[in-house]
Amino acid sequence: MASLTADAAEAGPPPHDAQPSYRRWSLLNRLEKTATGAWAADGSVAVRRREPAGCVLYGPYWHLRSGCYRLAFRCRSGAPRLTAQPVLGVEIIVLSRFQRAWRDFTAAELAQGDGSIAFAVPPELSADGGNEARFEFRFFHLGNAALRIDAVELVEVSDDSDATPDRREWRLLGRLHKSWIGRRRRDGSVAVGPGWGGGCVLYGGWPYLRLGRGRYRVSIRGRAGPARLPAQPVIGAEVLGRSRWYSDGPWQRLVRLPRPGGSRQTWRDFLAAELNDGAASLEFAVPTPMASEAGADAPFDLRLYHLGNADVEIDAVDLHWLGDDEGPPPPTWRLLGRMRKATIGRQGADGVAVDRGEVAGRLLSGPRPPLYLGEGQYRLTVSADIADAPDPEAPALRAEAFEVPAGMRRTPLPPGSAQHALRHEFTAAELAGGSAAADFAVPAMPGGERRYRLVLSHLGTAALRVGAVELRREIPAAAEPRAVTRIAGRKKLVFIGNCQCSILCQAFNHADSLNKSFETKYHFVQLRPNLREFARRDIEECDVLLIQDIDLWNEFPLRDCVPPNVETVRFPLVRFASLWPFDAWNGPGDREAHELEAPNSTFPFLDGLLARLRREIPDREQRFRAYRALDTEGVVNYRRMHALEERRLLKLDQTYDCRIGEFTLENFRSRQVFHTTVRPNWQGFNLLLRMILKAIGASAADPLPPSADTMLRIPQVPVHPKVARDLGVTWADEKTRYLAFGREMTWEAYIRRYIEHYG
Repeated sequence: MASLTADAAEAGPPPHDAQPSYRRWSLLNRLEKTATGAWAADGSVAVRRREPAGCVLYGPYWHLRSGCYRLAFRCRSGAPRLTAQPVLGVEIIVLSRFQRAWRDFTAAELAQGDGSIAFAVPPELSADGGNEARFEFRFFHLGNAALRIDAVELVEVSDDSDATPDRREWRLLGRLHKSWIGRRRRDGSVAVGPGWGGGCVLYGGWPYLRLGRGRYRVSIRGRAGPARLPAQPVIGAEVLGRSRWYSDGPWQRLVRLPRPGGSRQTWRDFLAAELNDGAASLEFAVPTPMASEAGADAPFDLRLYHLGNADVEIDAVDLHWLGDDEGPPPPTWRLLGRMRKATIGRQGADGVAVDRGEVAGRLLSGPRPPLYLGEGQYRLTVSADIADAPDPEAPALRAEAFEVPAGMRRTPLPPGSAQHALRHEFTAAELAGGSAAADFAVPAMPGGERRYRLVLSHLGTAALRVGAVELRREIPAAAEPRAVTRIAGRKKLVFIGNCQCSILCQAFNHADSLNKSFETKYHFVQLRPNLREFARRDIEECDVLLIQDIDLWNEFPLRDCVPPNVETVRFPLVRFASLWPFDAWNGPGDREAHELEAPNSTFPFLDGLLARLRREIPDREQRFRAYRALDTEGVVNYRRMHALEERRLLKLDQTYDCRIGEFTLENFRSRQVFHTTVRPNWQGFNLLLRMILKAIGASAADPLPPSADTMLRIPQVPVHPKVARDLGVTWADEKTRYLAFGREMTWEAYIRRYIEHYG
């Protein structure tokens, strides 16, 4: 669950100066840090090379005016493991969904100690456009070198010469894992020399690649030696969506291959000449249901295959965003060079030949590497020269395609078996035109794709020379989005609510046991206008609508779009007020602080008592002492508040048939079961998940492991030591340290920072 992040609305941004004269903002001390890296004494962030690749810094969830900006930073890189590959990635994203920019940097590019990325804020995503879109800046460690980030600065650009946003390009070769095939060089390139068989060479990348909707191009630069079969491809490339290929278990490390699964978006293979000429590229589209804009958690996986036809070297694998077009070309496989010849026939540079007098039987089978097919319509085309055919109407060549059951190797299945997708006999007359085709369908299958084998058999009625075998997926335009993006056997769940729903959705998507059965989406109950297109689509297609039982649901703008026959489940907002009696969530807020910084607040949880004391006690030190003592007249009776909380939590258990309230009341004194008023720990979320799973008829499970608290505790709000003592809380006192603003700090440091900040 390392990818769990704080919701934008809760994580809360530091202030953005609204005065037009201010055009630079220092950001480093306003970003949140993940479990990767460590804060140094000088305020910088240091990351060791061997730390897991992934996000290091994120935030600050700011609203920005429309215009052009540049994110500048100072970063020093250690010696890279792969010298020509990137060490740092920077992403600019809105509402955790709309990617505005991406750029990666090599150690050489950071040699001067600085870097920058330009981006634009369009009116529809700006603070003055009515969408209240929050911008987030993410820094990614790519696992290639040690890093130290010393400063991050946002600059509002006025000079038109600096206003062109950077192109979105990903240099992926260093992020792709290498299998047991080939050798990785010092610069990151990969060479597959003599003696290596066909198979997957590279796969990934890592960190997981999540993309916005639109069209993309993968460019492959490299070289190939002389091909054994010049007319056949030497490498193949495919892109899979919804592919959680990574597994850190011992078996994955042993076999050095990706986990199976995923939905193929495209496939293309390349001749040696195409690779040598620099023309090796393939395009694919990210459809809306799999895009980050739609809230999908659908990592994309790029895999490169050596086809055993020539020695190859891969020098670069780059991904380019082309635009919003969603029309990818259908994938085509050139298979002859990947198929194994049987004992009959003769292999030549231009194909496989067999005489009429040779014994009838299997001629070609394969392919290798294995062929995996998903749901859809396919056309198998065989190009052949035919001669010595006394009867043109007699079958001359049989083509079979069948699913390979688990444990099966080479033996063809008996005709008519359930796994047979195709069994077609081509006559000599059909092949006389130079090529013939047969169509077949692959049905929807739980879990996505299955392995298929092709067999071509000589029938002894004519002499043949098979010059090409191609398989093409035929995708009807009207059916394409549904066929490609929906996996059979999975129910679609849609959560509607606040930031707690974001974490519940991630728990469903990241737990393998749940992800196999459910496709899960989340939409914020206060839905922004630019997200309504995606929310409407999800609601109309969902099987179960999970609604957080809060008053804001009554104002949800798409309530009328809920189909009348869809199953709906209500679940509670999990909150605990007793430890934070002065929090604006639980009583009067700090209106002055809110109005001072709106729409960007430094402290996401404003304090009503500190707001009152600011008006009554101008001296900041005296104000702090009064807040510490809680002996001022009019302080809320937090003991009485806790008694009300006890009754409310027990009533919650009765209403929703759960034990969230019981667990909270039994444990809050001895351990930290809530990080903020509305952020339970991993155990509290698991209790809520159990309730939801029971309601939808699924088996109970605990999808969130204890390690999830590493991210759930971002941020934490300190507990007032006197409140803790009076309620019998043993784990919280003056010395307890809490995580806030990316750093651990005591209650006193947090409150003094609040007082100083708001004056």
